[in-house]
Amino acid sequence: KKDNQEKILKSINLTDSILKNHTVPKSIKNLLKEILSILRDERNGEISVRVANAISLLESTTQNPHIQSHIRTNIWQLISTLESIRE
Repeated sequence: KKDNQEKILKSINLTDSILKNHTVPKSIKNLLKEILSILRDERNGEISVRVANAISLLESTTQNPHIQSHIRTNIWQLISTLESIRE
């Protein structure tokens, strides 16, 4: 349980760092802000549900051919961190 909280925090920090990158398109920044609210708000359900929702949104973003490779790599890193969270 404590391990999951640490991973959520790591995911939130990683999302924040991607948001601070000035080369990230506005549409992706908006998506990342939505993901932050999903991860932070416990009213969105159990941790596993929130993580699954966040991963689902992120995976669709990685398919975008117009996204820069370093941003895609950061998003994959975020997905990987989220996927390591277990109930």
